[in-house]
Amino acid sequence: MIRLENILLGLEKHVDKYETSIDEYKRNMTESKQEFEKPFKYEEELVRKFKRQAELNAELDIDKGQDQVLADDESMKSENIEEDNSLEQ
Repeated sequence: MIRLENILLGLEKHVDKYETSIDEYKRNMTESKQEFEKPFKYEEELVRKFKRQAELNAELDIDKGQDQVLADDESMKSENIEEDNSLEQ
């Protein structure tokens, strides 16, 4: 009989602990919802930086294209020189 009473008392302690946890989770959920509803305070800065990043990426792509053109021109010149040398022999 005493064991059953101890088990029931243990259950009551667990119930209290879990009720406290549930209350804390509900409070956290409410606070999280409120934070989620707030606008992102760095949104304007983020948009500006994304635009700047796009500009820099575009500039890098333009430069890369010019480098490829220069490399192609140089390889064409070396091929022409080799052809001229073979014709002279």
